[in-house]
Amino acid sequence: MERIFKLFVLLLLIFPSSGLAEVKEIISEGTYNMGDGETPTVAESRALLQAKRVAIEQAGTYIESYSKIKNFQLTQDEIQVLASGVMEVAILEKKRTIVGDGINFWVKIKAKVSTDKIDVLTSRAKERRIIEDYKRLQADLENTQREIEDLKKRLREAKTSQEKNQVKAIIGRNEKQFQSDELIEKGMKQFFDKDYDTAIVTLKAALEIDHDNAKAYTMLGIVYVLQGKETLAIAYLNKAIEQKPKLIQLYLLRGAIYHDLQQYDKANYDFNTALGINENYPDAYYQRGMTNERKGQDDRAFEDYSRAVSLDPNYQLAIRARLLLYYKTGKYEQAIKDCERLIVLNPKDPLNFAMRGNLFEKRNQVDKAIEDYNKAIAIDQNYTVAYSDRGSAYLKKGEYKKAIEDFKKVIAKEPVDVSAYSGLALAYHKLGNLSQSIINYREAARLGDKGAQQWLSGINERGKEWFNKGLVHLRYKEYDQAIEALTVVIAIDPNYLFAYGNRGLAYGAKGLHDKAIEDFTKVVALNPRDSIAYGNRGYAYYRKGQYDKAIEYFKKAIEINPNHLGAYINLGYVYLDAGKFQSAEREFKRSLEINDKIIDAYIGLAIFCFRQGKKEEAKNYYQKAIDIDPLCKGGGEGLEKEKGYFYTPSHKKTINEILRLLPSE
Repeated sequence: MERIFKLFVLLLLIFPSSGLAEVKEIISEGTYNMGDGETPTVAESRALLQAKRVAIEQAGTYIESYSKIKNFQLTQDEIQVLASGVMEVAILEKKRTIVGDGINFWVKIKAKVSTDKIDVLTSRAKERRIIEDYKRLQADLENTQREIEDLKKRLREAKTSQEKNQVKAIIGRNEKQFQSDELIEKGMKQFFDKDYDTAIVTLKAALEIDHDNAKAYTMLGIVYVLQGKETLAIAYLNKAIEQKPKLIQLYLLRGAIYHDLQQYDKANYDFNTALGINENYPDAYYQRGMTNERKGQDDRAFEDYSRAVSLDPNYQLAIRARLLLYYKTGKYEQAIKDCERLIVLNPKDPLNFAMRGNLFEKRNQVDKAIEDYNKAIAIDQNYTVAYSDRGSAYLKKGEYKKAIEDFKKVIAKEPVDVSAYSGLALAYHKLGNLSQSIINYREAARLGDKGAQQWLSGINERGKEWFNKGLVHLRYKEYDQAIEALTVVIAIDPNYLFAYGNRGLAYGAKGLHDKAIEDFTKVVALNPRDSIAYGNRGYAYYRKGQYDKAIEYFKKAIEINPNHLGAYINLGYVYLDAGKFQSAEREFKRSLEINDKIIDAYIGLAIFCFRQGKKEEAKNYYQKAIDIDPLCKGGGEGLEKEKGYFYTPSHKKTINEILRLLPSE
């Protein structure tokens, strides 16, 4: 709200581009007959000015039609401001023709009006000071036009050389004022386009022509404010006030700068001076109210805002300032009434509904608040404030899933919105999803949320406890609980590779092999020499039937650790299923060279021999497995149940056939 003090005079300065904008082209012409005592350059500029005025009228008609479609509710003055601000002009043709004793200047132009600029400038064109500044400049230009016609008539009627010279001197001064104002108009256009340095050069050139042009001093003051050069801005405004000591807007602008510099007494001096010139000027009361509020004088601020509103019942800035002061002082009923006034005045502004929603929340009317947030979003589906506020309201109602949806929408558009991360963390916490809660609290803490930082300091100490809990659940095959606990650990420490490794095992045991692969891949990223992770990743690919990838990762595990028993055995089974029997036999035997008590290697060899028709050798290998562990008598099903081994249906069938070959006890 308060930043308006720096930009309150000509806020239609920002023109973002849009590739989807509609462009209206207008062709217009202007003429001017140059008389005695005038210069051709100025005469041509006067013809151009006439062409622009014709174009502005046509542009205004187009903008009025467009604004009705968009429901902008513009006044005629606001339409004129928009037409001038959005119009880009190019000269198509120009010529000079001798007519009697004078010269006729003719100019043809093409003016373009872009709808994207209309959309952006509409709200800014409603600022009363923009309208006043624009009208003042145009009035001065028109005055010089009318004056020159009177002067030409006087020159024609002059009887003596002395009279003629006097009139010509006045014509010269008129031309200087016209040229100076024309440069100011050009400087304003550069100012609108945010080309501040060029605008300064142009405006100073205007002063070189007319040292007493208050408008040039004023515009220089505004440009320097936007560049953060307040001292220079005040110096130029002082010059403008010297030229126009009764122009209220100059005191308001200088007072606004003093306000921004926290020189409140000087600011109020200027606002009081403005009221001394016109005690019924609402802007002066509004700005003095803002300064009084900054000084902690809320009662005086209330009086000033209310006075501004009484003078202009449609003064939205003053109504909103009073509303916020009501809010600050806990007068929610009065604040709601002001909100409703704003909604009537501007039903298309989502902020008005969002503010009333906040007030309803303060009165614990959460359902009404949500209704208003919905209305704000219906007006502007990209209005993140309303999503954030609605998310907070859903939190209060205990509708945590809806709150999560809203906070996620905020973050998608505003990735550094700390309150959205905090709200998201709280919603997940309420749902019992501690891991997601920690992740979002961590992000909020990174963005500077002290509460989130304090909460995390406590949870970090519990990381080991959650890890041990996850291992216990994994041991007892409580895979869902294991995954939940280990996910919390990962949220606490995103680089804890043992948590990823064990969670990957839990995912694999549940048949969620893609998730298992993600976790084992993360382990490898954290430790590229982790042979176990490569082996586990290979096993997950084996279970998915992707034998080439399984072989690749089992070989990588063996490359890192030549004594990796599990990699040899699993590689043997992959080769077995892929029909590469000799390779399978080789890998099973290599594992037995490392440890000759590995039953899975003997079972693998038994399956290999049986499929090769070597039934006696198959019996012998399987018997060795039974000698090591009698549970092997239960076949594939028994081993899966008792020891957690995995065998394909084909493996189980072969094992059962081998068991039938063995002598029964």
